[in-house]
Amino acid sequence: MDNVATSTWAVLLLIITVASTALLFSLSPVSVAFVSGDDREPLLQFVSKQNDGSQSLENTTLMQGEFAIVPIVAMPTFGYEIQAVNLEVRDVPPNVYAWIDWNSYPIFANEGSDRSYVKDYQLKVYVDSNAEPGEYSLTIVGTNGVAKNIATSEDIQIMNETFGTLHVTISPSSSEINFDVGEPEYQTGGLCIDDGSGGQTCSGFVSEEEFPITISSSDGTNGNRIGLTTPDIPEGVWAKFVPTDATESSDVLSGRLKLAGAVRPFTSFPPDTFVLLVEASDGTNSPVTNYLPIIRTNNMTVLHSPEKIGFPFPIAQNVNGTNFTYAGLVYDPYENSSSQSNSLPVSLSIKGIAQQAGGTISPLPDWIKVELPASSFVLNATQPYYFLVKATTHMAPVGSFYLAIDESVGKKDHFIGHLRVEVLESMYGGPASSPVPEFGYLVPLVAAVSIAFVTIAVKFSSNRRT
Repeated sequence: MDNVATSTWAVLLLIITVASTALLFSLSPVSVAFVSGDDREPLLQFVSKQNDGSQSLENTTLMQGEFAIVPIVAMPTFGYEIQAVNLEVRDVPPNVYAWIDWNSYPIFANEGSDRSYVKDYQLKVYVDSNAEPGEYSLTIVGTNGVAKNIATSEDIQIMNETFGTLHVTISPSSSEINFDVGEPEYQTGGLCIDDGSGGQTCSGFVSEEEFPITISSSDGTNGNRIGLTTPDIPEGVWAKFVPTDATESSDVLSGRLKLAGAVRPFTSFPPDTFVLLVEASDGTNSPVTNYLPIIRTNNMTVLHSPEKIGFPFPIAQNVNGTNFTYAGLVYDPYENSSSQSNSLPVSLSIKGIAQQAGGTISPLPDWIKVELPASSFVLNATQPYYFLVKATTHMAPVGSFYLAIDESVGKKDHFIGHLRVEVLESMYGGPASSPVPEFGYLVPLVAAVSIAFVTIAVKFSSNRRT
């Protein structure tokens, strides 16, 4: 009987151990393999799309103040599937901007079940006029992502892996103007409303950036006026030089470039990055060009005279609730215009509501209340100003509506602006939206219980033999 009992407990121990181990693995997170890029070829490679003597990864030559868009092709390694990976360009020298468009892989060419990958990418390189001449190697890096081994279904972590290299040669220009656009200083703004429950809802943003400008001449002999310009400014972006020009001399002159309605990217460059040209010219030679990548914030109206004010940001509103949007204005009167003053009075009021922009205006219905906390203000020239529009709804119908806003700009000009209000169905939390429970905390508990069972079983078996 002792042998039988011992065998029985041995089997029981085996069952407990196997079951506990299986439970431990089932509760543990899915493992992801980390494979060094030195142990295999890159999971994704970028190669030049054309080798016909034009700009390529192997050889891109640019003079100071020039730019290039290099067409490249994404080629996943055979046997692997890239789930998702973020891309960026590294080892970029000072006064040079470079990024890849798109900045992730994969990108799908179409929607639906028959989606195909976009394989054509662009590597954009912009060389400022003060970039140091020389030869450089810029690397295309997958910063973080996941790939899958198709044969084994194993997930592989991608971390700071090089997918390609761009060889750039920068040659000097013949310009005698030395021109530099420095790092910006940020001015932040914020607007708040009472949310109706004793708290506040706030929105913070970059209200303005100021870039230091330095200009000097290599000979300092001709004394020409150097004009500063930003050609081809997109709508809704304001850029202003202070001062607007300088006298060329051997001394270093300083100024500032003020920017609103856009910001320079903080880290990576998204696909909608716009490149602003910043030029300095003495009127006798070709302009000296620097580049300023920006992302438009789409919240600014630039007024050069009494004009209509835009409201690019809609109010996203629940059926019942309070929310707001904000808009920015900057008054920049035309230079040498005797009819323009250094200030512009603005007065706003809610005229009603319409089913579409420019449609028939009706009085505000009972389900919406609209407030303009600052309905009258004065715009001082070249000083950005921000204001908000607050809306409160009660049992509102779902749909899109347009607030008609009467705009008195200047002393005698009137306009009607339209602000879209999107009323959305209310979202309620419930079992369907509850987070999936995590069982990681049970792992040590199961281990402890397993050890306890084993200990008790061994002790009991030992007592039976004695």
